[in-house]
Amino acid sequence: MPIKDSDDVVRFLEPKFDFGRSVYNATLSTALGRLERMRASLEWREAVAMEKGRERNRRLNGIRQSWGLTEYGLHAVANAHRNGAKRFVRRTEPGAVRTKDECILGAHVAQKIGSRVWVALERYMFGNGGRPRFKSRPRGLHSLEGKTASANIIWLPKEKAFSWNKRRISVVVPTTAYASDALADPTDPSKPRKVKYCRVVRRVIRGRIRYFLQLVLEGLPPVRYVPAPREACVGIDPGPSKIAFVSEYGAALLRASPRSTDHALEKKRILRMMDRSRRATNAENYDAAGVPKKGARQWKYSKRYEKLRRELSEIFRLERETRRSDHGLIANTIIQLGGTVKCEKNCYVAFQKNFGKSVGRNGTASLIQRVRSKAESARGTQFVELNAYRCRLSQYDHVTAAFAKKPLGQRWTRVGNTVVQRDAYSAFLAMCVVDNEHNPQLLREKWPSVETFLRRAGLARNFTYPALYL
Repeated sequence: MPIKDSDDVVRFLEPKFDFGRSVYNATLSTALGRLERMRASLEWREAVAMEKGRERNRRLNGIRQSWGLTEYGLHAVANAHRNGAKRFVRRTEPGAVRTKDECILGAHVAQKIGSRVWVALERYMFGNGGRPRFKSRPRGLHSLEGKTASANIIWLPKEKAFSWNKRRISVVVPTTAYASDALADPTDPSKPRKVKYCRVVRRVIRGRIRYFLQLVLEGLPPVRYVPAPREACVGIDPGPSKIAFVSEYGAALLRASPRSTDHALEKKRILRMMDRSRRATNAENYDAAGVPKKGARQWKYSKRYEKLRRELSEIFRLERETRRSDHGLIANTIIQLGGTVKCEKNCYVAFQKNFGKSVGRNGTASLIQRVRSKAESARGTQFVELNAYRCRLSQYDHVTAAFAKKPLGQRWTRVGNTVVQRDAYSAFLAMCVVDNEHNPQLLREKWPSVETFLRRAGLARNFTYPALYL
């Protein structure tokens, strides 16, 4: 929900986000220092040299906990940095003469910052991610939240506002039916739904910083669409730019983000203008050949450069929001076609390496993740990942029950007297896979009805011109 961000509200929120960034960086610095000293200690090296097993894991966890590298340990670190900074604001109680000093951030907000540091540190510590980076001042934090609904940031449903440090800030509550159902108690619509957490989000939209309030509510969200029962299966076959899905109720081959447009030329133009501006402002950082000098340098950016950077950021934001909206629509359509979603397990990192621009524009991996999360969160639905090496969907022919490799450029495949689009046929095969094995009887039963949908969608036709398709 958008916050009515007048000038006094912005002056109230900006110091909190800036101080939150400082607490995050200080907590991360302390955590990384502890991690390095722990790994350099003798007891840690002796534990690492032990034979892998439960005893080794128990000892390593004990050492890690003794160094305070846990989520609650970082809660204490973040709170200590918050108290040590001594950044207070003077507030006058209503109707009182005496003033009172309060910290810019509450203890619960600082502890949630410690949890955010722990998530980044845990991934790095266990080898699931890179080294966490510090938050720069221009980028900062994107959100701040409390540990509970009654801690620091409190939602006031009757006033359509939230309270932070006992200051009330109004928000714009949407008047849509979905928002009304989401905010109302499902058992008694006259009462508000219980709020679990409140989060203040900061975003840059059209070059301007905007603030929003997010509410994490208790219970299940209102139903926008009715998912199909689990007995109905739908197979999907994602590609670098398109996705095919087939079920007993329909079939389609769509771009992963149909409404996204290619802004490559516009982005290239802005990047060239930014490079010229940067070179003109920092001529001393380049040698005679125009190559940036090595070593530490001081970079200066003009107002024109900052304006161009905001324009480029806005283009990326529009692409991201369009892609996210398209993914939601496609995911909802797939869930309505089948309650059991079957998809071959793919390496999307390989997609990025081989088809970088298409994957970046359409976001196939994020679409599959969106479908997975919707299937897992909806009641009575599931997401099944198929073994690509056992199924070999792009090679199988259910008429001959044989496997045949096809070049990547061959986009149509012959099935009996019909020529079918390759991705759509793979989606049909995925729909009929049972326990990572092709079921010939099920394939023969489902093929006549599915073939009709494929022909209507233009994804299948009679085999008349072999040289055109094969």
